[in-house]
Amino acid sequence: MTPKKENIKEFFQGEKQYSIPVYQRAYSWEEGNWKVFLEDLQEATKGDNHYFFGNVLLEKSKEDTLKIDIIDGQQRISTIVIFSRALVNVLESRAKKERLDTEIENEKFLEYIKDDYLSFRSKAKLKAVEYDRDYFENLIIKNETTHEPQTPSQERIKKAKEFFEKALDKENTEVILKMFKAMQNAEILSIPFTNKKDSVLMFELQNNRGKALTDMEKLKSYFAYQIYTYCSKEESEQKLNEITNIFKEIYRIINDIKKIDEDDILRYFNISKSMFGFNYRENDEKLNYKKELKGQEDENKTAWIENYMKELKEAFVDFKEFQRNESIYKDIYPY
Repeated sequence: MTPKKENIKEFFQGEKQYSIPVYQRAYSWEEGNWKVFLEDLQEATKGDNHYFFGNVLLEKSKEDTLKIDIIDGQQRISTIVIFSRALVNVLESRAKKERLDTEIENEKFLEYIKDDYLSFRSKAKLKAVEYDRDYFENLIIKNETTHEPQTPSQERIKKAKEFFEKALDKENTEVILKMFKAMQNAEILSIPFTNKKDSVLMFELQNNRGKALTDMEKLKSYFAYQIYTYCSKEESEQKLNEITNIFKEIYRIINDIKKIDEDDILRYFNISKSMFGFNYRENDEKLNYKKELKGQEDENKTAWIENYMKELKEAFVDFKEFQRNESIYKDIYPY
């Protein structure tokens, strides 16, 4: 594990392709975060100010060194890619009337930006978490606007792009180019791992000390770690794909549920399913699903997780159906 200090341009440049692994959280930044991101770039254009972008934890594949998972820092990296798409869109409009660079033609200048931050040889520079991957590629990488968001994180991706386009369009071209240069020169410290189990554990440790994860995100990362611990490499990939597909369905269902969030439904499910009943406590490992899972024999742990996830999905399906139906109990139901 040798940390590498480089600038953002070096971090993205070339054939490298970054991915957000299945146990990671979806895109969660909102307007307050986007404003700070812009303000930092604007400040970095003044005087000798220098922008340090922070640490990023990576997992590098032994088989393919060009494919790299982002273990921690995906919110910032995703925002750079979204910002780059917005910047390209604004500059493409300006390029019809203005010269963007004194040395190369506008078309070539814009192609360089796309190659570094959006796609290189038709391969996306960043692949979002599984259930948002297609939407992110269509809206951000390819700039297609025909697909409607299906999850809360997809809605945030769309709003982030619109926010940056609107903010950049208010600036003159010289200011935009200075901000882009400041972003490219910003320094980042990347820390690589090559062991899957260690990288998943580091994700849990890192995020337990940073911005709070939702209980659903904690559940997802914890189950991923357990699968990597108790399954062979080949079996773990298969099991993770199955869980990913279940979470994909759950997040689509969440988008149709109003007035109550995912963690509330998760808590109700756990109270009804758990041996602890109303004594269940999400953040007390002596009174939650971790305690029940630890009580299983090692060879039964993955089966327990699979059954738990299938029942959890059904709970979200049932809740959505309950919300949609004209139930006689709706008048007394608080939501």
